[in-house]
Amino acid sequence: MTQEDIEKAAGDYSGSALGFRDNKAIMEKHKAFVDGANWRINSVWHDVNDRSVIANNNKDLVLLLENGKIVDFDDDWEEYHSFVLAWAYTEDLIPSAYNN
Repeated sequence: MTQEDIEKAAGDYSGSALGFRDNKAIMEKHKAFVDGANWRINSVWHDVNDRSVIANNNKDLVLLLENGKIVDFDDDWEEYHSFVLAWAYTEDLIPSAYNN
């Protein structure tokens, strides 16, 4: 989802897409939607220095590399460590409709 997609969804949700941009309550609703969507996207990513959860964990992980690629974590942290920006649980990236 791009920032443009989030703004469009916020406009649909808040009513600002209908032209009610001068209404403070609508624009606050729009901003709250955008802030919530951005929080959800960013909340799944963990600090690269926090590896405490990775140790002895059976959950699948992915790594966000500095070149923008996302790769599966294969239990060899040192192979990627200098290139990793953040990590996430794979299940946290799957839409809730498909995450049983």
